[in-house]
Amino acid sequence: MTMEMGNRLMELGHSVRIVYRRPLLSLMWRGRVLAGSVIRRLRGAVHNDWLVNFRGPIECFDELSDLDFERDEIVIAVGSKAVPHVRKLTAPVTRVRFCHGFHNFLPERMAAAWAFAMPTLTVSRNLIPGLIAYDGSSPIWTVPNGINLDSYFDERRMRDGIGAIYAGSPAKCPQDTLLALEQIPRRVGARRYVFGENRRPRQLAMSEYWQLPSLEKARELYNRSKIWLLMSQAEGLPGPILEAMACGTAVVSSDNEGSREVIRHGENGLFFPIGDVRACAEAVERLWNDDELRARIVRGGMETARAFSWDRAVRSMQSALDDLITGRSRYADVSAVSPCS
Repeated sequence: MTMEMGNRLMELGHSVRIVYRRPLLSLMWRGRVLAGSVIRRLRGAVHNDWLVNFRGPIECFDELSDLDFERDEIVIAVGSKAVPHVRKLTAPVTRVRFCHGFHNFLPERMAAAWAFAMPTLTVSRNLIPGLIAYDGSSPIWTVPNGINLDSYFDERRMRDGIGAIYAGSPAKCPQDTLLALEQIPRRVGARRYVFGENRRPRQLAMSEYWQLPSLEKARELYNRSKIWLLMSQAEGLPGPILEAMACGTAVVSSDNEGSREVIRHGENGLFFPIGDVRACAEAVERLWNDDELRARIVRGGMETARAFSWDRAVRSMQSALDDLITGRSRYADVSAVSPCS
């Protein structure tokens, strides 16, 4: 998302660079990382560094203050890990933080990122109440993610499976994901199509899991799936939901803040309570056996994916940048934030 937004801002005439912290790896660990990369490539995985597609300058740092900054340069900390580095920067810049979601199981890290005043961007209106609970004094702009419909679309394949992304982070509920993938496909007689960054979990066969697939392979897996699952307890604005919708896949998601920004229950997806695998299975079974309902959900999902265009995302970012440059503040209207029903 950072790469795509950066490229599009440059097309509008902005000067953009991406900086990242140099990984703190020992020599032995660097060797393990390199060996793992080689093994993944031999297995057909691709490089997962989207920065190779960024058309502007890229710099790494040990300390952010080691880099040169222009006066009034806007420095955006993307994600909670980056915020403390930008906060302690002494250069005469405009500091901004970008919230892509909360990890409430990491309370110290969340407080270090959000519990003080700083102009704030967020991908989802439904994250605004949580941001205000940490700090009620900062202006907040909503800048959603976008989706590239040239990359994600319906390939008109035969759909015979249930798909999901497996991720090891507690926010993604990996055990719920594996439990759902163990129980639900058996109930409806479906195949399993799963991919992710992590190594293949032992509960999945090699023919059912793709580690770091190419974009083309990921699109194929979406298109082979009749239903796509998202089990997360926390999301900001979940890209995989939009990708699945754009590919013509019906989505069943946990009722988390980010999914509520995208899904209207019964219109473009189905919700189930977070952590309730039985309710998830019931929703999947209902969709699997009801062609009319699934067709309605798919149509609604494709309309939603079209609405989350990168043009819309960039317009939102441009508006926020204009406000920051001119000194205007935009305080969030919390009364306008309501979960989708």
